[in-house]
Amino acid sequence: MKTNNLTELLNSISGAKICSLRTKTALKANKKSRTDGTPFPYSQGISKISVRNVIIGSDYSSSINGRLAKENKVADFVPENLWGGSGRRISKFLVQHTESKKEYLSVLPITDSENKNLSKNIYIDNSTGLEVDFDSLKDFLPPYNEPTNQNDLEKTVHWLCIETKNILGLKFGENLFEKV
Repeated sequence: MKTNNLTELLNSISGAKICSLRTKTALKANKKSRTDGTPFPYSQGISKISVRNVIIGSDYSSSINGRLAKENKVADFVPENLWGGSGRRISKFLVQHTESKKEYLSVLPITDSENKNLSKNIYIDNSTGLEVDFDSLKDFLPPYNEPTNQNDLEKTVHWLCIETKNILGLKFGENLFEKV
């Protein structure tokens, strides 16, 4: 099935699926460098285009409890309410922020043996359309914080909720969603 309707594609799925996901998001950056205070040089911002393999249709708490069991720990994880109670599941794959009404695809990114994200990213200067080297952006990015609410897992579960408007493509098998 090839479609430009994400909901139609998701409704055709039963069970969890490994997919290729392509997204375009605004890069979150500090206004100034963390080390020397230099202003962020990209006045129109940076777009991050990512391609990653993910699992959709998986359950967050089951993923955490499965990982706890693999680490020989008590698998008794109960997740906190999504977004402090402001989130609700609207389908097996989608969640919604109850205040903003924005919809998100809930995914489990596939990581390598060291639990590193395997996404391929390209960074684009929004004012010129030219690619920007990631190393030139690092000093402007907020620090990454590992999840702290996963019962002290050694190998944390990197769960993502991606706003559906940022999804450019989703593919599994012969099934394809492409934003037009």
